[in-house]
Amino acid sequence: MALPRKHSRPIRVGGHALRWMVRSLPEGPIAHRLTVAASEGRRLEVDFHYGDGLVSMTPGVVAHAIQKALSTGWRPAEPGPPLRLLHASPEPPQRSDVYTSHDDTEGYDLGFCVSAWPVRQPFPWPHRQGSFLSFRLDGACTGVDMGTLLAALITQTSNDPSKPWGGDWDAVLDSQVLLGGGMVLLHQGALRMAPGCCCGLEEWPAWRDLADLGGETWNGHDPYAKAVMERERGRVVFHAFGVDADPEATEDERLTEVSVDLYRRLVAHTEADLCAFFALWARFLERVAGDKAPAVLTWTRRMAEPG
Repeated sequence: MALPRKHSRPIRVGGHALRWMVRSLPEGPIAHRLTVAASEGRRLEVDFHYGDGLVSMTPGVVAHAIQKALSTGWRPAEPGPPLRLLHASPEPPQRSDVYTSHDDTEGYDLGFCVSAWPVRQPFPWPHRQGSFLSFRLDGACTGVDMGTLLAALITQTSNDPSKPWGGDWDAVLDSQVLLGGGMVLLHQGALRMAPGCCCGLEEWPAWRDLADLGGETWNGHDPYAKAVMERERGRVVFHAFGVDADPEATEDERLTEVSVDLYRRLVAHTEADLCAFFALWARFLERVAGDKAPAVLTWTRRMAEPG
């Protein structure tokens, strides 16, 4: 049975076009339940155990859970009851703390932070290995940042990420693994809102259009951090219900209000950051992907498009 498009994300693994979503399970040691489904057929449900900790559910985590299920005989299009699996937790990603407020944003800063599966295999360009990637998409990204990001994206498409990559760009371009991450809000350097799990860059248009279209954004699974347009008050209210929210904080302490005008300025700076990142990214791909660079650029730009 298909998942609702709202609050679910597309992914393609092993030739299967799927959608996935995550919800919290507060009882016992289980933190999250991942649900994956094709347009029809048998669902996959994977419970993640984290003990006392929490971890972001990145597309890389999802892709590897799907690969594990496929290896056990799960066939998404075939009818039947949900396949239920347990999954050992990976180490939690480290979030970037590099944020800079602008002169016209009253000490606030809104930016897009990404996280990705650890890179274990060698690639023919500079990159970091062995830990979760987490950094902000802007014009300050280094060559090593971008090399690690590309390596992480390729790793997510690999059937065996422990083996060296063979340079098969066509296999990469045939995949549909999206980039995990979300919007982060700070004030005077203090974290005010961070994303929950399973959101990504394709949610960006909702943040960009919030001031004009109203409603609310989505920044992770339920309970999720979000921004709500209160047009009658001329305010945008950020709700810090993500995994980084202080569990001891009251509901009022979890809220941050800014004027619609200030929100527009914050979003404009975020959009400029993303444009600067993709300009750097295009030049980086020209160096490492050769004649495949335009196609790889198009492939990665899909990360900023709604599913």
